[in-house]
Amino acid sequence: MPLERRKLGNWLLICLILLAVGWGMWQGQRLMRGDFSAIQARYRIDTWVAGSAKWTVPEWVQARDDLLAAAEIMPDNPLTFDYLGILNTLRGQRGWNEPSLRKGYFGEAMGYQQTSLRLRPQNGAAWSNLALSFYALGDHAGAAASLEQALKYGPYELGVKKLSADLVLAMWPDMPPSLQQWVLALYRTSQPWERQELERLAKNYGHPDVLK
Repeated sequence: MPLERRKLGNWLLICLILLAVGWGMWQGQRLMRGDFSAIQARYRIDTWVAGSAKWTVPEWVQARDDLLAAAEIMPDNPLTFDYLGILNTLRGQRGWNEPSLRKGYFGEAMGYQQTSLRLRPQNGAAWSNLALSFYALGDHAGAAASLEQALKYGPYELGVKKLSADLVLAMWPDMPPSLQQWVLALYRTSQPWERQELERLAKNYGHPDVLK
């Protein structure tokens, strides 16, 4: 009888091991499928952001669906939410002159950006993208607070610096002195062509004299 019990226990152990292995293989395949779809979507979005390709609405929808599927499989991956935010930002920028479209897509972008930052709060680029969403929605105080965080965590990242300078100049009268001083310091230490770009932005936003 003890022998039979041991055999039964061994069989149960084997079954549990097989179940665990099977579940692990299934989960691994599921993660691989989700990551593969997300990689393709991220690549397409990178080309759209860089301007090397233009997106169509069906392509945008496919990228969104792939990223949402990846987010469902890997809900703790901040990169997926970063790209969902970027994707909605692209759509919001294209519809900038339509208030309802701008509000809708930048509102979606903000939700994904905030989710990403809950998972990885030290991401300077995500903070600067969140600042853009606040700006698009007319919340200059929220944009300023996000820019402070962006420059705290990504002060030397080129993308963070460019977007932050653009946004500070766009909202110059509403920006705290710390951000205004940061732009002035950036201007003083920039190359001549970079200064010209900052001057062009300041002029376009109606503040041509702030850098003098």
